[in-house]
Amino acid sequence: MVENKKTDTLKRYHKIWHLRLETYPFETHSDAEIEQMDEQIVNIILDVFKKQVHTENTQSKIDVVKNIRDIPDAPILVLPHWIMDRLKESVFLYVNGFWFACIMLCGSIIEFISNSMYPAYSELIPIGQRKKPDSVTKTLLKLNQHGILRGEEYNLLLHVRKLRDDHTHLTVLRRDNDRLKKDSLECIVSLVHFFDSDIISHYEKYLIWLSRYSKE
Repeated sequence: MVENKKTDTLKRYHKIWHLRLETYPFETHSDAEIEQMDEQIVNIILDVFKKQVHTENTQSKIDVVKNIRDIPDAPILVLPHWIMDRLKESVFLYVNGFWFACIMLCGSIIEFISNSMYPAYSELIPIGQRKKPDSVTKTLLKLNQHGILRGEEYNLLLHVRKLRDDHTHLTVLRRDNDRLKKDSLECIVSLVHFFDSDIISHYEKYLIWLSRYSKE
C-alpha cells in the first residue's frame, strides 16, 4: 500500500525531478577495506554514483575539453595558497558543468578578499571612519572611495559579487543554463585578471599583510 502511494505521488508530479540514492552494500566497510577494493569494483561504484548524480548540466568528455578551452591564459598569478586552491576548484567546477557552485565559490573568494584587504589598509582610512562596513559590497566601495582599491579592480570584484548575489537570491527557478555558464566563466575571468602579477603588484601592502597573518 505504501509503495503504491509512492508510485502515485511520482506519477502525479512527474514533471518534478526526484532522486533515489541507493544504499551501497559496502556502507559498513572500513577505510582500510575500501582501500583494498578491486579496481573493477571501484569503477563500478563510481559509474553508478555518476549516474545517480547526473544533472542536465553534466558534461561529456568533449564538453569538458571545450570548457577547458574557455579558461583564460594566466601566465603568472600571485595569490595566497588558500585562494589559489579555491580558484582551481572554481575552474574544475566550471569545466565539469557545476556552474552554480562555481559562482558561489568565486563569491566566497571575493568575500575573503574584502575581509582581508580592509584591515591591511585600515591605517589609510581616517580614524573616525575605520569601522568596517557590514557587507562585502559596502566594504569594496569604501576601499575604492578611499583610493585603496583602484577603479578597474573595484569593478572586477564588484562584478563577481553582483553575479553571485544575482544567482543566490532567487525568486523564481531558472532554466537558463547558457547564462549560468556564461556568468560562471565571467567570475573566473575577473578573478584571474585581478590576481595577474601586473595588477596585484599594485597591492603589495595587501600581499605583505597576507603573508604575515596567514595561517598557512
